[in-house]
Amino acid sequence: MASIDLPAGAYVLLASARVFSDSTGASNTACFIQPRGQGNSNFANVNLGPSADRKMISLNFATALAADTFVDLNCFITAGGAAHVDEVFFTAIRVGSITP
Repeated sequence: MASIDLPAGAYVLLASARVFSDSTGASNTACFIQPRGQGNSNFANVNLGPSADRKMISLNFATALAADTFVDLNCFITAGGAAHVDEVFFTAIRVGSITP
C-alpha cells in the first residue's frame, strides 16, 4: 500500500503500479484508490499469466476532500497464484474545482 497525505480541497489523484506474477499459476491483481474513511474508488484489475510477466495498472480519480486526510493506493490478489507490486507511482494534482 502507498499513501499520500492531502489537505482539504479538490484533487485529481494519479496512480500506477507495476505488478508481476510470483508463481506458475495465473493471478488476478486488483488495485484501487481510497481516501481513508470512504469507499473504494476507481477499482482496476489486471490478469497476470503464469509467467513473470510485468504489467502496469493505471488509475485516476477526482475527489473533493472536506478535511485533511490520507489517500491510499491498495493492490491485492483477488484470485489465482501469487503476485506482488514491484513499483508504485502515486501523486495528486490540486485543482480549483471539479465540474461534471
